[in-house]
Amino acid sequence: MLVRTPSFGSDGHMLFGADGTAIWAPIVDRFLKANDLVLRDKLLDVPVRLAQSRGR
Repeated sequence: MLVRTPSFGSDGHMLFGADGTAIWAPIVDRFLKANDLVLRDKLLDVPVRLAQSRGR
C-alpha cells in the first residue's frame, strides 16, 4: 500500500519519528481496519529516552 503524505520536515524521512506519529498512525489504523486487524486504543507513546533527549 502506498500513501502519499504532505511534506514533513526538510525531506520527509523523519515522518516515522516521534514528531510524525500523529500523521502516520491514523494511516496505519485505516489499513488495519480495512484488513480486519487489531486497532490501537490510543496513539503510541514517545519512548521516555527519546523524549528526554529532545528536551520534552
